[in-house]
Amino acid sequence: MRSAFTLVEVLAAVAIAAIAGAAMLKMNSSNLFFLERLKQTSQISEDLAVAALHADKRFNRNDKSLYDLLEDAYTIENDDLRRYLEAQNYRYSERVADTISFDTAMMSGGEGEMNGDDTSFDAADVKAAAAVPLIQFELIAITLASDKRHGSILQIRPLSE
Repeated sequence: MRSAFTLVEVLAAVAIAAIAGAAMLKMNSSNLFFLERLKQTSQISEDLAVAALHADKRFNRNDKSLYDLLEDAYTIENDDLRRYLEAQNYRYSERVADTISFDTAMMSGGEGEMNGDDTSFDAADVKAAAAVPLIQFELIAITLASDKRHGSILQIRPLSE
C-alpha cells in the first residue's frame, strides 16, 4: 500500500491548480474591466440626460460643468452635490442633425379624394391647407466630451419662427 504521492503526481496537481488560478484571475480582471466600463457608460448617460434637459444654444462649443447647466434652473444648496456637479466638466457641443417638418393639413387627413394613383383637391382644400401652419422641429445632436469619456444624445427642439 502506498503512503504518499509521487513527485509527478504532485507536479501535475500543482500545474492544474496554477492553470485554474490563472484562468480565474483573468476572468476576475475582465469582470473588473467590464464593471468599470459599465459604470462609466452609466455615468455619461446620466450626465447626458441632464445636458439634454437643460440644453442651451449659448453653451455650444464651451467647456461647462454640470453645475453650469443647472444653475439657472435650480438653487443647489447642498455643498457636496454642488462640488460634485462642478467637478463634472465636459466640452459641450450641439449641432443640427436634421430638420423635421409636419404639414398639419396633411396630418388632419385633408378632404381630397383618391382617384387611382393621384390625389385631387378642390380650391377650398388648397385654401384651408395654406391657412394651417407648418410645424417644424430640429433634431439636435448634443455631445459631452471629457478626457476620460464622451457621449451623444439626440433631442427634438421646436424650430423658432
